[in-house]
Amino acid sequence: MKISDLQNNGGIVESELVKRSGEWNGDTVEFYVRMLSFGDVDKIYNSADLTMSQAAELISKAIRLGDNGDEVLTYEQAYSLAPALATLFAEQVMQVNGVGDEPDPKPSSRNKSSGTKSRSHSAAPSAKPAKG
Repeated sequence: MKISDLQNNGGIVESELVKRSGEWNGDTVEFYVRMLSFGDVDKIYNSADLTMSQAAELISKAIRLGDNGDEVLTYEQAYSLAPALATLFAEQVMQVNGVGDEPDPKPSSRNKSSGTKSRSHSAAPSAKPAKG
């Protein structure tokens, strides 16, 4: 394998946007999820700052809104989201980026696996959003 093989086959992540949708408040909402690199995910889940919400940080780094995905939520906005909406966003971020407890479930399914509140030392966190 060569670096060019990685680049040509998606092994080096370019921050592309993936259009997603889900149900929230009885409506179908559309949004974009940014592909995150290993470094992005690792930084979020292994941060020494225990006062930050991992889920809110993940949402603020990966969720994009607006017609073209050009609107970015701040950490504070992500932290203040309604729990059901934050869960929808977090689940889609996990699915698009292939991180979490389970393999990529169908987009319409809800991940009901139990997660952990503790900070893991791997880039594969629980699919359950952190509280806080």
